[in-house]
Amino acid sequence: MRELRQFHDRDTYVLARKSDSVDDVLHTQLMTNGDTCSISNQSIQRRVKLMYVCNLESVQQPRILEVQEPKICEYEIKVGFGAFCADDSYSIETGKSDSLSEEDTQSEDWQLEISQVSTSSGDKIMCQVFTLEQRATGGSKLNFDNFELFIEPSSNQGQALTHDDYTARHPGRVAIPAKELIPETGKIKSSPQFDGQLAFVKLYA
Repeated sequence: MRELRQFHDRDTYVLARKSDSVDDVLHTQLMTNGDTCSISNQSIQRRVKLMYVCNLESVQQPRILEVQEPKICEYEIKVGFGAFCADDSYSIETGKSDSLSEEDTQSEDWQLEISQVSTSSGDKIMCQVFTLEQRATGGSKLNFDNFELFIEPSSNQGQALTHDDYTARHPGRVAIPAKELIPETGKIKSSPQFDGQLAFVKLYA
């Protein structure tokens, strides 16, 4: 495996570029040398711990069962594969469904990421929220009454957000029209015209 990449909207991040160590007993792999994160005026490189497990649902090829970020820019990815089940030393994991079950149509997995980034107007806090259904189905299956994302205190000093300060998208990576959004100081929220479909929202403040 040469490198791991993460895709959000039009942004691409390299989480790791090289394998640092492999534990054949615990079946884990540490990958390092990812893109740099700026956190509290300190620069660190993204890194990933891969954890390989037996998963009977992943017969044809390995698949990602779970992604966590226990620390900012440090990721843990659980990879399941049916071929691992022939070895009793691998733990057994039941993979999550890529889509909602018939019994659970009002919940799904979303992820929140917060980091400090450098922009043309100086250092800012970036906050983004997105559905993990994006890859599998093109977006969330939920219908929202409204949404609101804000960062407090804001570096915008009382000024309303500009279009460069936020991104919001419907499922299928379709930009949410301006009439469905209300930008305020350090905040982006839905307007009464919001159609209820949301897959991704990102805010700089």
